[in-house]
Amino acid sequence: LETMSFLMDNRNFVTFALAGQFLLEESSPIFAAPEQFGITEVSPRSKNSDLGVIYNYKTDSGLSIQAASEIKDLINNKTQALHRLDFLNRAHLLLS
Repeated sequence: LETMSFLMDNRNFVTFALAGQFLLEESSPIFAAPEQFGITEVSPRSKNSDLGVIYNYKTDSGLSIQAASEIKDLINNKTQALHRLDFLNRAHLLLS
């Protein structure tokens, strides 16, 4: 949230900003040893999403998946005003 405030305070110097969210991917080092990263529970997402390689998780500290998603959306909605370029984000490029 501090980064979002910084971006908005410096909007004259920023042309694009996009927040992302950690995804637990099947082939990642974190997936191979989740306990080393404070992950206490791993469960598959819907078989119809993310090609079956992204997993839900719970942690013993930090933000939940839901809280992280809400903050990401808040930041992206707020920083949308910075997008002065006619720019397609990566998700749109995949659908082209």
